[in-house]
Amino acid sequence: MKYSLTDKETIKLFKIEGNSPCDSADKGSYKFVIKNDTLTFTNVEDACMARQMAFYGNVYKKAATKTTSK
Repeated sequence: MKYSLTDKETIKLFKIEGNSPCDSADKGSYKFVIKNDTLTFTNVEDACMARQMAFYGNVYKKAATKTTSK
């Protein structure tokens, strides 16, 4: 999947390859919010129901990063 940001709170997603039924020409537009290290998406417009369902009701937590000193 590829993405582009259309503004500070909207992302467009589109399929490059894979087994989902989404047409690669269909771009999904979603509002996103990052709050307390949690990312959520809200559908704005997306013709692909499979992609809509992949994001619906899900929250994504920030991954812990490990830093090393040299």
